[in-house]
Amino acid sequence: MMVPWVLGVLLLLGPMLWLTWTHAPFVPTPDDDIARIVSALSLSAGERFVDLGSGDGRVLLAVHRATGAEGLGIEAGPGLWLWSWLRTARCSGVRVRLGDLHGADLSKVDAVYVWGTAYSVGTATFTAWLREGLRPGARVVSYGEPLHGWDPDEVDGSGQRPVHRYVV
Repeated sequence: MMVPWVLGVLLLLGPMLWLTWTHAPFVPTPDDDIARIVSALSLSAGERFVDLGSGDGRVLLAVHRATGAEGLGIEAGPGLWLWSWLRTARCSGVRVRLGDLHGADLSKVDAVYVWGTAYSVGTATFTAWLREGLRPGARVVSYGEPLHGWDPDEVDGSGQRPVHRYVV
Protein backbone atom coordinates (compact mmCIF):
# COMPACT_ATOMS: atom_id res chain seq x y z
CA MET A 1 0.00 0.00 0.00
CA MET A 2 2.80 2.42 0.81
CA VAL A 3 4.71 1.92 -2.47
CA PRO A 4 2.28 3.87 -4.76
CA TRP A 5 2.35 6.87 -2.40
CA VAL A 6 6.12 6.87 -2.19
CA LEU A 7 6.43 6.61 -5.98
CA GLY A 8 3.89 9.40 -6.45
CA VAL A 9 5.71 11.69 -4.06
CA LEU A 10 9.06 10.95 -5.72
CA LEU A 11 7.63 11.61 -9.19
CA LEU A 12 6.23 14.97 -8.13
CA LEU A 13 8.76 16.18 -5.58
CA GLY A 14 11.89 14.72 -7.17
CA PRO A 15 11.87 17.09 -10.17
CA MET A 16 10.92 20.02 -7.93
CA LEU A 17 13.93 19.36 -5.72
CA TRP A 18 16.19 18.90 -8.76
CA LEU A 19 15.00 22.21 -10.27
CA THR A 20 15.49 23.93 -6.92
CA TRP A 21 19.05 22.67 -6.73
CA THR A 22 19.97 23.39 -10.38
CA HIS A 23 17.88 26.46 -11.26
CA ALA A 24 15.78 28.39 -8.79
CA PRO A 25 13.84 27.43 -5.70
CA PHE A 26 10.08 27.73 -5.53
CA VAL A 27 9.48 30.91 -3.56
CA PRO A 28 5.92 32.20 -4.01
CA THR A 29 5.40 35.86 -4.82
CA PRO A 30 4.06 37.47 -1.64
CA ASP A 31 0.34 38.32 -1.90
CA ASP A 32 1.05 41.90 -0.78
CA ASP A 33 3.28 42.50 -3.82
CA ILE A 34 1.01 41.10 -6.54
CA ALA A 35 -0.85 44.42 -7.00
CA ARG A 36 2.48 46.15 -7.73
CA ILE A 37 3.28 43.53 -10.34
CA VAL A 38 -0.14 43.87 -11.97
CA SER A 39 0.35 47.62 -12.14
CA ALA A 40 3.86 47.36 -13.60
CA LEU A 41 2.69 44.98 -16.36
CA SER A 42 0.24 47.68 -17.59
CA LEU A 43 -2.02 45.16 -19.31
CA SER A 44 -5.58 45.51 -20.54
CA ALA A 45 -8.23 43.16 -21.90
CA GLY A 46 -7.20 41.46 -25.15
CA GLU A 47 -3.47 41.72 -24.50
CA ARG A 48 -1.29 38.65 -23.86
CA PHE A 49 1.24 37.97 -21.16
CA VAL A 50 3.53 35.14 -20.11
CA ASP A 51 4.50 34.21 -16.56
CA LEU A 52 7.91 32.52 -16.82
CA GLY A 53 8.18 30.06 -13.98
CA SER A 54 4.52 30.35 -13.03
CA GLY A 55 4.89 28.26 -9.87
CA ASP A 56 1.54 27.83 -8.17
CA GLY A 57 -0.36 30.02 -10.68
CA ARG A 58 -1.42 32.75 -8.23
CA VAL A 59 0.21 35.61 -10.16
CA LEU A 60 -1.10 34.27 -13.46
CA LEU A 61 -4.67 34.28 -12.15
CA ALA A 62 -4.34 37.63 -10.37
CA VAL A 63 -3.07 39.39 -13.49
CA HIS A 64 -5.82 37.90 -15.66
CA ARG A 65 -8.58 38.73 -13.16
CA ALA A 66 -7.34 42.30 -12.66
CA THR A 67 -6.75 43.14 -16.33
CA GLY A 68 -8.66 40.70 -18.55
CA ALA A 69 -5.43 39.91 -20.41
CA GLU A 70 -4.84 36.37 -21.69
CA GLY A 71 -2.13 34.59 -19.75
CA LEU A 72 0.21 31.68 -20.31
CA GLY A 73 2.15 30.23 -17.40
CA ILE A 74 5.24 28.17 -18.13
CA GLU A 75 6.54 25.94 -15.37
CA ALA A 76 9.41 23.46 -15.55
CA GLY A 77 8.61 21.55 -12.36
CA PRO A 78 5.95 18.83 -12.81
CA GLY A 79 4.63 19.19 -9.25
CA LEU A 80 4.25 22.96 -9.51
CA TRP A 81 2.83 22.66 -13.02
CA LEU A 82 0.16 20.27 -11.75
CA TRP A 83 -0.64 22.57 -8.83
CA SER A 84 -0.89 25.56 -11.17
CA TRP A 85 -2.91 23.63 -13.74
CA LEU A 86 -5.42 22.56 -11.08
CA ARG A 87 -5.66 26.11 -9.73
CA THR A 88 -6.27 27.63 -13.19
CA ALA A 89 -8.34 24.86 -14.82
CA ARG A 90 -11.66 26.71 -14.51
CA CYS A 91 -10.35 30.00 -15.87
CA SER A 92 -10.74 30.28 -19.64
CA GLY A 93 -8.36 33.25 -19.92
CA VAL A 94 -5.26 31.44 -18.72
CA ARG A 95 -3.43 28.24 -19.49
CA VAL A 96 -0.38 26.56 -18.05
CA ARG A 97 2.30 24.67 -19.94
CA LEU A 98 4.90 22.28 -18.59
CA GLY A 99 8.29 22.84 -20.12
CA ASP A 100 11.49 24.80 -20.41
CA LEU A 101 11.10 28.57 -20.26
CA HIS A 102 13.44 29.06 -23.21
CA GLY A 103 11.07 27.13 -25.48
CA ALA A 104 8.44 29.87 -25.25
CA ASP A 105 7.53 31.93 -28.30
CA LEU A 106 7.43 35.48 -26.96
CA SER A 107 6.99 37.24 -30.31
CA LYS A 108 3.25 37.89 -29.85
CA VAL A 109 3.09 38.77 -26.16
CA ASP A 110 2.63 42.23 -24.73
CA ALA A 111 4.26 41.55 -21.38
CA VAL A 112 6.39 39.02 -19.51
CA TYR A 113 6.59 38.46 -15.77
CA VAL A 114 9.45 36.64 -14.08
CA TRP A 115 10.30 36.20 -10.42
CA GLY A 116 13.94 36.85 -11.04
CA THR A 117 16.92 35.43 -9.26
CA ALA A 118 20.51 36.35 -10.00
CA TYR A 119 20.92 32.83 -11.37
CA SER A 120 18.16 33.34 -13.96
CA VAL A 121 17.52 36.96 -14.95
CA GLY A 122 20.98 38.01 -13.87
CA THR A 123 22.59 36.22 -16.81
CA ALA A 124 23.44 37.56 -20.25
CA THR A 125 22.00 34.40 -21.84
CA PHE A 126 18.54 34.95 -20.36
CA THR A 127 18.36 38.63 -21.23
CA ALA A 128 19.64 38.05 -24.78
CA TRP A 129 16.89 35.43 -25.25
CA LEU A 130 14.28 37.97 -24.05
CA ARG A 131 15.62 40.74 -26.26
CA GLU A 132 15.63 38.50 -29.34
CA GLY A 133 12.19 37.05 -28.68
CA LEU A 134 10.14 40.11 -27.68
CA ARG A 135 8.74 42.66 -30.06
CA PRO A 136 9.41 46.39 -29.60
CA GLY A 137 7.13 47.92 -26.96
CA ALA A 138 6.69 44.70 -24.98
CA ARG A 139 7.02 45.06 -21.23
CA VAL A 140 9.12 42.87 -18.93
CA VAL A 141 8.57 42.88 -15.18
CA SER A 142 11.15 41.23 -12.98
CA TYR A 143 10.38 40.73 -9.32
CA GLY A 144 13.47 40.71 -7.14
CA GLU A 145 16.55 40.95 -9.32
CA PRO A 146 17.13 43.36 -12.21
CA LEU A 147 17.69 42.05 -15.73
CA HIS A 148 21.35 41.68 -16.62
CA GLY A 149 22.53 44.57 -18.81
CA TRP A 150 19.14 46.33 -19.05
CA ASP A 151 18.23 49.70 -17.57
CA PRO A 152 14.78 49.62 -15.98
CA ASP A 153 12.20 52.23 -16.94
CA GLU A 154 10.80 52.06 -13.40
CA VAL A 155 11.74 50.46 -10.10
CA ASP A 156 9.14 50.14 -7.35
CA GLY A 157 10.94 49.42 -4.10
CA SER A 158 7.95 49.83 -1.80
CA GLY A 159 7.30 46.12 -1.11
CA GLN A 160 9.24 43.12 0.11
CA ARG A 161 11.38 43.07 -3.04
CA PRO A 162 11.81 45.58 -5.86
CA VAL A 163 9.69 45.37 -9.01
CA HIS A 164 11.73 46.24 -12.10
CA ARG A 165 9.82 47.32 -15.23
CA TYR A 166 11.39 47.41 -18.68
CA VAL A 167 10.07 48.31 -22.11
CA VAL A 168 11.75 46.62 -25.08
